[in-house]
Amino acid sequence: MSIFKPVKKPTRKELIENALKDLDPSVREKAREILETLDENSLKNMDKVKELLRKRGLLYI
Repeated sequence: MSIFKPVKKPTRKELIENALKDLDPSVREKAREILETLDENSLKNMDKVKELLRKRGLLYI
């Protein structure tokens, strides 16, 4: 018999911090304001988050 540890869902704060970690420090506050307006499902989709930040001029990739 094997015992599995339940997988903890990332919190909203963890999702936002994960999205901000690769950004330049000078744009993090503005990006944080934008990301805090998104719902949790949107935050889970990193491609959507990056596209939104790119459109706002906060991500240059």
